[in-house]
Amino acid sequence: MLCRSAHSKGSRSRALRLEEPTFGVVESEKYTFIKGRIEKHPILLICSVLEVNGSGFYAWLHEPKSKRAKDDVLPKALEDNYFKKLASA
Repeated sequence: MLCRSAHSKGSRSRALRLEEPTFGVVESEKYTFIKGRIEKHPILLICSVLEVNGSGFYAWLHEPKSKRAKDDVLPKALEDNYFKKLASA
């Protein structure tokens, strides 16, 4: 998919290319994708291409981590440590 838009810093157009279809992709994955491209493309253009609401992205971007996300940090660290030790054994 290719989308062209005038860039705010000049009259040249920039292309946003998506190699993968977004059908069936979880909203948070789309938001993560958008966050990684903020410097290259206008946020609302990316939101439009991915068919997500810009206000939903901004809410996701500024919301604090959920209790579940905070609780998952320790088990993930333990899992990473386990696999490092397993690989070195």
